[in-house]
Amino acid sequence: MGCFSCFDSKVEEELHAKNVRDDRREGKPVVESHISRLSSGADRQRMRSVIGSRKELSDRKDVPDLSIAAQTFTFRELAAATRNFRPECLLGEGGFGRVYKGRLESTGQVVAVKQLDRDGLQGNREFLVEVLMLSLLHHPNLVNLIGYCADGDQRLLVYEFLPLGSLEDHLHDLPPDKEPLDWSTRMKIAAGAAKGLEYLHDKANPPVIYRDFKSSNILLAEGFHPKLSDFGLAKLGPVGDKSHVSTRVMGTYGYCAPEYAMTGQLTVKSDVYSFGVVFLELITGRKAIDSSRPHGEQNLITWARPMFNDRRKLPRLADPQLQGQYPMRGLYQALAIASMCIQEQAAARPLIGDVVTALSYLASQSYNTNAAPAHNIKSLERKMIKEAEVAELMDKRREKVRFIPTEEKAIMRGMKSTKPLKQLKLSVPAQETPITNFLMVVAIHKEGTSQPADAKEVDHQFSLEDLETIKVIGKGSGGVVQLVRHKWLGTLFALKVIQMNIQETVRKQIVQEVKINQASQCPHVVVCYHSFYHNGVISLVLEYMDRGSLVDIIKQVKTILEPYLAVVCKQVLMGLVYLHHERHVIHRDIKPSNLLVNHKGEVKITDFGVSAVLQSSMGQRDTFVGTYNYMSPERISGSSYDYSSDIWSLGMVILECAIGRFPYISSEQEEGWLSFYELLEAIVDQPPPSAPPDQFSPEFCSFISACIQKDPQQRMSSLDLLSHPFIKKFEDKDLDLGILMNSLEPPVNFSR
Repeated sequence: MGCFSCFDSKVEEELHAKNVRDDRREGKPVVESHISRLSSGADRQRMRSVIGSRKELSDRKDVPDLSIAAQTFTFRELAAATRNFRPECLLGEGGFGRVYKGRLESTGQVVAVKQLDRDGLQGNREFLVEVLMLSLLHHPNLVNLIGYCADGDQRLLVYEFLPLGSLEDHLHDLPPDKEPLDWSTRMKIAAGAAKGLEYLHDKANPPVIYRDFKSSNILLAEGFHPKLSDFGLAKLGPVGDKSHVSTRVMGTYGYCAPEYAMTGQLTVKSDVYSFGVVFLELITGRKAIDSSRPHGEQNLITWARPMFNDRRKLPRLADPQLQGQYPMRGLYQALAIASMCIQEQAAARPLIGDVVTALSYLASQSYNTNAAPAHNIKSLERKMIKEAEVAELMDKRREKVRFIPTEEKAIMRGMKSTKPLKQLKLSVPAQETPITNFLMVVAIHKEGTSQPADAKEVDHQFSLEDLETIKVIGKGSGGVVQLVRHKWLGTLFALKVIQMNIQETVRKQIVQEVKINQASQCPHVVVCYHSFYHNGVISLVLEYMDRGSLVDIIKQVKTILEPYLAVVCKQVLMGLVYLHHERHVIHRDIKPSNLLVNHKGEVKITDFGVSAVLQSSMGQRDTFVGTYNYMSPERISGSSYDYSSDIWSLGMVILECAIGRFPYISSEQEEGWLSFYELLEAIVDQPPPSAPPDQFSPEFCSFISACIQKDPQQRMSSLDLLSHPFIKKFEDKDLDLGILMNSLEPPVNFSR
């Protein structure tokens, strides 16, 4: 970011004089002061570095103009507001200064005035950083900056006043007459605080690294609504090809991430670690550092971490002041999230956006406070898990799908089952599978496991040793797919084996598989029954679709007639409606090989955006995934995209099935005639392909046109396409796609 020049009192006097003149005209002391105005003549040389930094930032799109838009106050005004900074007005100390409660004489507004220590570490540079950050950043979970004062050597900030104080005030050293926070309130505070961090990391441009996230910096408004405060240590995030910010280590002991404390290299993952510490404070009621406790219990992390590996000790991590009034299941889920955040390796920690998703889910769960206390369950030991269930978490935003970057061993590092970590089985209960693009591990402790709706004969206790390989039936998405048979049940499955080759310090290729166990809710997505992790390999036990994919069908029939295409389209659209409108997931890789068919004529979607290239160690990601042939123009050109990108891909697939060739290759050209770059250029620059009107019905041509539009806004949604005349045209024809499937050779011939 470069250095910010300090204030010159003469310049400030000129600014104040201007304010007075403006006040007479407008009646309010509001100015928009550009940073360059705040520099003194002696600082012009230093300001050149600021201009250089601003030029670097200005080359990036959507970077806000670096200006301070905040109300200016004189020192006299703020002294009057705080009754000359009397001790009885003191709210607390922190961030290199004292905070006072005050009332502005001009408006009567109650405010919090932060008076910075003139001899403290937070000098002119840090002061300007805080003013700049707060004037540019606006979010419901960030404290609102009202104004500032820079009279002479005085540095003061004026914030909105939050009547409930800090989270620290409601967690630690409570007086006897003060009620402790209940479980639901704690989860809501955690979710809100995470949203504030998410805004700083993902929405601010450039991103902002908080650097001093702790419970005393989380202030509470009415209804215990959390807001992040004290940006005195806030640090602008890396820009361009930089992956971290190097800085002198500043923060609070007990909250600092290990890599930051040791190297001074700051990333968004450093904040995630600090968040994990605060979240553990919320769960346990303990301070991050408490010297009054016995040796070995003074550091919250070192005390709690060993208990993550012993399921019998997990209830001990709950705050005793909750008096057992919390959902046992919610406790385990919360602890799993916290354990992922405080991983020693930064790459193993999730992105804060994925933490928001997880905590939003927990905060939305109702809890009956009249239920029996969790610690009174006599059969608790029997209810502890025999295996860790995984609740998949979903980003419900419409614009982008988020990914959880994970080190191979971090998949189950948060919780430990009765089986050794080297081979740990995961099961997904059908009733709790919001979709994400990987396994954010949330251990759910319950007795028994849920059965897949369409495979009741499946024994959920089997291991990989119970499966025998028949043959390899496919490759792709970073893995090999094998046809396997259960040795003693005889049930057939597709086993997808994904090798995780993760290297430190380099961009990491992480193969991601979104698992869905929703057969009873959506019959048009492939069921995943089990997942295993062993020596860096993830094995997914999937539903076996015995007629292969549309690729296998096209090889035999060359083209698919309109009536059958309508049946295929309807089923795929029903799957996309489920993904887009219920689970808010962009598939990102719709193509013939990802649309599977069985002998019943059922069409199901598989491979949910599985290959994401992530710079997980720095919290960055490359979203250019999928098969380029079927990518929408906006994705190829690097623009933002949404669900309509899947609609383009679907249109390309259906048109290819109809005409028997890839749409951008003419009938006179040999397949593959276009080079990679020529094809990408054609998709972006040329008019979109269309169905030949002399070969197909008007309804089909209209359907293809509704899908393949260069402008994403012109494409119909999956829900609207279900009502398209092409789909409706054949609904009453009682077409059985299974008859067509059974007339074809199955891709795998073997004796059953």
